[in-house]
Amino acid sequence: MIKQYFDASRAAVAVNYKSASATLARAIIAAHHPDIDRAITTPPGGGRGIAYPAGVSADTVRWHARCPKIDYGSVPHTLLVVRNPIDRFASACAETGTTDVDALLDRLAVGTDNNPHFWPQSRYAEDTLMLYRFDRDLQKLAEDLGLLWPLPQIIRHDNPTKPKLTQSQIDRISALYADDLTLYQSTE
Repeated sequence: MIKQYFDASRAAVAVNYKSASATLARAIIAAHHPDIDRAITTPPGGGRGIAYPAGVSADTVRWHARCPKIDYGSVPHTLLVVRNPIDRFASACAETGTTDVDALLDRLAVGTDNNPHFWPQSRYAEDTLMLYRFDRDLQKLAEDLGLLWPLPQIIRHDNPTKPKLTQSQIDRISALYADDLTLYQSTE
């Protein structure tokens, strides 16, 4: 599994899908990468700028690929936004259009599903110096990184529905993501 870090000038921010990663990519570009920000916010004309469809703007597009990356250890601080693994899993199912949760869990159990939305967030644990909880620490993270608050909300236009997980599915997710649960609980 790949580890990537957004370049937030004075910190490396782990790219942890379904844990505000799109929001952070946009906010980091706005705060720390003015050339990229100008490129994505300049209206079309004169051969420059971007023409977005109706209802779409630089603040509604996911900019993971355009947000500069940095190597781990090249800046003094590494940050990770940690999300409750059960909630993150349900959001990833909605993101990917997963309708058969049990089949997905079967694939994850044997390692045949490599969708990054389902990669364990604990893969960063050995690298991480500072943890921020998705459900309570985003404002603190924004302050620490010099990002404008409130952060932009990057949401899908088709507003997918999260699956209603059964207790059996929650138990399987908890087992598959046991290290993520431990990491999340360490932030309490």
